[in-house]
Amino acid sequence: MRTNLLLTKALVVVALLLGGVSSVWADKTYTTVYSNDYETASTISDIKSGDYRDCQITDGTNHYLKIRENTRNGGSASLTFPTYSSYDEFILSFKVGFYTSNNKASSFQLRNGTTALATFGWTSWSSDEVSYTIGNTVQDTKLKATYQTSGSRASDTYNSIAKWYTFTISGNKTDNKVYLTVNDGTTNVISNSVISNSFVNVTSLYFNLGNAHAEIGFDDMLLQGYSDLEIVSAPSIEITEVNGIDREVTITSGTSSTNNSVTTYYTTDGNDPTSSSTAYTTPITISSDCTIKAITISSANGASGITSLAVTTGNLTLNTPTWSKTGYSDGVSTVTLSSNQSSVLLSPNADIYYKINDGEATKYTAPISVNDGETLKYYATATGYTNSAEGSVTAVAPNTNPIIWTDSYSSASDEGISAITSAEATRVSGTDYYPIQANNTQIGFYQISYYLLSGSNSISNWLYRSGGIYGGAGKTYALANLKAGDYVILNGKYGNDAFSVSSPSNMTLDEWNSVNGSKYCYTVTNDGPVTFNIARYGYLTSITVQSSSHVSATIGANGYTTFASPYCLDLAHLPEGLKAYTATLSGITLSFTECTKAVAAGTGLLLQGTANTAYEIPVVASGTAITDNALTGVTTPTDKQSDANGKYYFVMKKTSEGLTFAPLSTTSLVTIPAGKAYIEVLASAFESPARALVLTFDDVTSVKELKNSRIEELKVYYNLQGQRVASPKKGLYIVNGRKVQVK
Repeated sequence: MRTNLLLTKALVVVALLLGGVSSVWADKTYTTVYSNDYETASTISDIKSGDYRDCQITDGTNHYLKIRENTRNGGSASLTFPTYSSYDEFILSFKVGFYTSNNKASSFQLRNGTTALATFGWTSWSSDEVSYTIGNTVQDTKLKATYQTSGSRASDTYNSIAKWYTFTISGNKTDNKVYLTVNDGTTNVISNSVISNSFVNVTSLYFNLGNAHAEIGFDDMLLQGYSDLEIVSAPSIEITEVNGIDREVTITSGTSSTNNSVTTYYTTDGNDPTSSSTAYTTPITISSDCTIKAITISSANGASGITSLAVTTGNLTLNTPTWSKTGYSDGVSTVTLSSNQSSVLLSPNADIYYKINDGEATKYTAPISVNDGETLKYYATATGYTNSAEGSVTAVAPNTNPIIWTDSYSSASDEGISAITSAEATRVSGTDYYPIQANNTQIGFYQISYYLLSGSNSISNWLYRSGGIYGGAGKTYALANLKAGDYVILNGKYGNDAFSVSSPSNMTLDEWNSVNGSKYCYTVTNDGPVTFNIARYGYLTSITVQSSSHVSATIGANGYTTFASPYCLDLAHLPEGLKAYTATLSGITLSFTECTKAVAAGTGLLLQGTANTAYEIPVVASGTAITDNALTGVTTPTDKQSDANGKYYFVMKKTSEGLTFAPLSTTSLVTIPAGKAYIEVLASAFESPARALVLTFDDVTSVKELKNSRIEELKVYYNLQGQRVASPKKGLYIVNGRKVQVK
């Protein structure tokens, strides 16, 4: 409420300052139809539609209603008045605060129904002028507004910064016109301007709000009316207390415009009330569905209109309780259940019941324990109400799989923003993604990158704010080249408020291990990229990607394959039908031993199983390094070439003699694919005449398909001067200690 309320007609100054139910102007008694000083936040309920923020308390004393567009896409709001068309005269006054830094492209209208009687709006985006339009005709008069190119929002400065005006609209049936006067605090800048040539009511104020969080300050609303005849206003009916199925109903009597005494009568059987109906004196308790009707009748027999309210008692449905995980230890979570029934239940509070794995329903009284894998179900109940819908959540153990990639965004340099341009765009699944930060190091089978999917190509420092990647409307982020089952953790903040993620694709929320407002955990659905959005004003502070819980290995046509994984593997829990071996080398004898424990990442293995079958091998956080393992794992493509005077490299290969470990070429490099293993043997280990790699197993049943490896076919050519020749031509050469004629 503003204390410097200025009015335009000497006739009404005293009346408007006094307020109250009625005021006396000259020899007329005016009745207050509607008033609001916007001193409390609850008064914003007068705004019947639109997008607004709050009733602000500013400068410590002056309160006002701040109508604020909250989507940055423009919006509207309207304040609709009670009916007062029966009055012969009316006077409406209110205050409006103009501040152009927060009123971009905004306006408000005085309306009769949908017809604009007068419109006030900014003439341009950055202008300090407010135009005045009657109907569709722009007037010469302009109002001034405080203009700032930048600065704080008006939440705490509107009273001192904005330009406030007092608007007074009056109308009467005698001259059949409606007038407008606007006072700037000192003088009338608009005096008795005719905004309608017929007597009509101002039925609403319509606010059209521009983008960029436009705001209009509004205060001190007072609407009063006068009639030569007695007018009795209608009573109001409201439910003021709920107790189980009982509803306490309070009726507020109407008033007489001529100050006659009044009595209010009501019915609960659906019939219209009369002076013969029950007189209202104290709140009514209703215990079954009905319609209450009420009428106010004066001592002069003037009657109001009838007000009605349908009261329902036992068919309200309670809200579903919510849960929060408040602790975790050794596979057991501590869970708190809570219930907010304020929208449907005033008293008493609803009870919460819960079940674990569809067991017996138990009344909730204190935090409960839920084991990993158990399903918690819960609902609210109260006498006279329909039980809430049942909520359900399954406890999931925290993901302990290895971290394959993580990055935090504590400073702008973490994003590498200065080095990134739109020319560095990458394609993921056919869509352009612009990198904010790219980790170009290949880790195992994964190429992890962080991208901006859409929006401006101008990727400069606006992306980074307050220790995080700044979320924005229309901005989609992605992680590329993930595997099904990988686990993504997104941490963030929202200033002092909550952080949220929306529109996730190709990943499913792990609700149990997420923390609403700060941490969101997801499991990747399919191989490929995942995308997500951050709520505007949210800050993404870190990303962590953990490996899937299993890796896939496919057995070859002969029942064997070599294998290596970038993750630690749990060989103690292999799927049925699959065996894993490590190897030791003594001279030219390669001995295979079954391995049944967790092994370190990159361990070379020989796998045996059903031919042409894919097996899922469990991943663990840590494993043992096999120090004497002759199988060397390859997690990135690796080039090797055998050398008869140095080392031989053997890989699994099917030859004419069967499946064996065959030596690589001595004349050119051969690429060993990622995910395989090879064997390295010193050439000096092969003593003439034995030229075979002898394979042995601790499990003799496995030997039948793997053959000893012979290497006579490895021909290394030397000329007669002892120099190695990669591509021999015609002539004499020494091969494996013998002279050979090349023709």
